[in-house]
Amino acid sequence: MKLTKEQQIVVEKDEKIVLVKAGAGTGKTEVLARKILHLLEKNVNLSITDFAIITFTNKATDNLKSRIKDYLYSKWQGSSGQEKIRFRYELENINSANISTIHKFCKYILNQAGPISEHNYSYSSNYSIKNNVLDLTIKLSIEEFIQEKKNLNKSIVTFNYIQVYEFEKYIKQAFNQIKSKGYNLEKVIEIFPPVLEDHRNKKEIREEFNLVLKKVNKKYYNLKNRSIDTEELLEYTFQLLKNNKWIVEELQNSIKYLFIDEFQDTSMYQTEIVRLICNSNEKSPNLFLVGDAKQSIYKFRGADQSSYNKTANWVGTIGSVLPLNTNFRSTPELIQLVNVIFQSIREKFPIISFKPENLRIPEFKFKPEIDIKSAYEWILIDKEADYSEEVTKYVQKLIVEGENPGNIAILFRKNRSMLSYAKKLKELNVSYSLVGAGDFYVQKEVIDCYKVLKYYTSFKNEILELEVLESKFFNNNKDLLLTFVSKLDNQSAIQELTPAQFLDMLFSISKINTIMNQQEYANLLKLKELVRKLNKQENIGIYACADWLSIQINSNIEETQATIVENMYKKNEVELITIHKAKGLEFPIVILPELDQPYGKFIKNPSILVDNKLGLGFYYRAYNGNYVELKSSNYDSIIDQYETDLYSEELRVLYVALTRAEEKLVFFGRNSCPSQESCFQNWLDCIKPFY
Repeated sequence: MKLTKEQQIVVEKDEKIVLVKAGAGTGKTEVLARKILHLLEKNVNLSITDFAIITFTNKATDNLKSRIKDYLYSKWQGSSGQEKIRFRYELENINSANISTIHKFCKYILNQAGPISEHNYSYSSNYSIKNNVLDLTIKLSIEEFIQEKKNLNKSIVTFNYIQVYEFEKYIKQAFNQIKSKGYNLEKVIEIFPPVLEDHRNKKEIREEFNLVLKKVNKKYYNLKNRSIDTEELLEYTFQLLKNNKWIVEELQNSIKYLFIDEFQDTSMYQTEIVRLICNSNEKSPNLFLVGDAKQSIYKFRGADQSSYNKTANWVGTIGSVLPLNTNFRSTPELIQLVNVIFQSIREKFPIISFKPENLRIPEFKFKPEIDIKSAYEWILIDKEADYSEEVTKYVQKLIVEGENPGNIAILFRKNRSMLSYAKKLKELNVSYSLVGAGDFYVQKEVIDCYKVLKYYTSFKNEILELEVLESKFFNNNKDLLLTFVSKLDNQSAIQELTPAQFLDMLFSISKINTIMNQQEYANLLKLKELVRKLNKQENIGIYACADWLSIQINSNIEETQATIVENMYKKNEVELITIHKAKGLEFPIVILPELDQPYGKFIKNPSILVDNKLGLGFYYRAYNGNYVELKSSNYDSIIDQYETDLYSEELRVLYVALTRAEEKLVFFGRNSCPSQESCFQNWLDCIKPFY
């Protein structure tokens, strides 16, 4: 692929610190790979092992490795002599190169420095990664809090407004917000003490909330017991580098170039880690960042726009900030359509911080006249009409007219409604794939596994036995069930077998691979792998596994069904995918349904908000025949900035959705959408007149 002038400037820019602001469809991954190759070509003493290259996902890691490998292979084939030997060496090194996600990079740093024992954290390479310790800590803290109140014969004001399970949820939200933003919990609590509340109930609720938060903070690190969660990998790495200059110096000696992709999705800890390693001294690595603030849509995972902006300003002062705005993905009509939409939004909502630059049309695609009406279609349905039915009928019509199903993607803001669309497509005999949501835990084969687990852990209950016999595993063959149970008893299964071994024995004795179809058996293998990983992390037994699987099934936990290898690269299925999962992907035709859906009350007004200047705010709603609301005295002050950030984030989500399309966008809304509603349909009203 020949680089454009814009891309060539980025690849050849010789500066210690560079930030590339890469818009949608501008070929950033290609530029990233070519930049690495350019540096290797230019400096014969440089090796791929001198790089640390950070990607956002494991899939992105594999993709980038593959591209670099392809380029190195081409260089090796086309060279001779010493150069050929060198690039053969680089090809062999690619698999051991430091190309990974930020979490793996942080684990690498901690392992290099460890074992670590500080007053507020510890780490060793044999620590397991656990993500459910916080839930247990909160439950124990609240139970202790309730018991203390009972001993004092005092009531709990909080429970006049919300249930215990809601209280658990709010405590977790507050703790995670404080932790992910790097705030000090004690200081956040002190910013707005109970005495500042203007109502007795508010004062007592804040006292109760603060008390439980402090308990959680104290218990959390004691209960972790030689474990660490994924976010603590970042926190501990930041603390380690901040307080140990010798470790920073060792990293600077081993890394000559630090590359980071999707930098707009980094958290406060990640940006600070980068700043500590690349601190502008002579020994610090060269830094190459690629990001697009317009596509930052992971605030719920800790992505911090202020940290990105701070870093962008820092780079602009001591390095170079370069643009990539030429979109190669979409037609000129679509590019112009996206520009028109966001120009209109900029004019109508000047207060919103999201203000994307216009995308540019490549020279080879330039047209003197561009008719954006050909780039999209509006379909407005009646208030009583069912979205899933109307959208899937439209998809069926496209396919009947000759469109390849693999060219069509239906993008969803939330994954809650995806299954209903999948069901309708199935009824219409339209092949589809589901990404970002799934019905794995309600598949019959998974439920049958739970029944067998429950039967054995319930000491062969006769009622459960009938259900187990009816499953595909035993097909009403009681002798086969007795053989299975006898073998388990002989091996003292409950005490000695892991849950994965239990399932493996079930699959083997029942010869289930000869009975079930390919998808069903793939789901069973996926369940075994999920259980194996769970056991590795939590060391659970068969009893606990049965309870865990019951929760997954009854809570309707979303998990996609197993991918069958031979279907992985099929392009003849309509793709149902969330906008977040679609980031980085492209589809000829993109359908956006349910555009009239407003942001729910609880999204616009969350129950818990944390601000480093205004403290912690709460908004409780109780239903006792009528809704009763109670807001902390500082809540309205905090919500002002939150709403600005929320709308900016939603606009970025819309931007990502629109820029997934290569040829056409299809909008589904309602003809009865209120004009004052905050929803995508009203944000797109500048193009409705063309309908």
